[in-house]
Amino acid sequence: MVVICQWPLYQLDIKNTFLHGVLEEEIYMEQPPRFVAQGESGLVCKLHRAWFGKFSHVMQNFGLKHCEADH
Repeated sequence: MVVICQWPLYQLDIKNTFLHGVLEEEIYMEQPPRFVAQGESGLVCKLHRAWFGKFSHVMQNFGLKHCEADH
């Protein structure tokens, strides 16, 4: 459709663009299910990246808004 209508096409690799967001605080989480190393069930993971805050900010700058029906 893009070629037929000669529309401009832009690509945004969201996964890599926003992967390295800055964490505002130190955050730990439980190990994801089925990802627990054998004999390491009591450990937690320290998060080093936060992408959603940066992603959300950039999308709002584009004029997009959060869906009220599905947060």
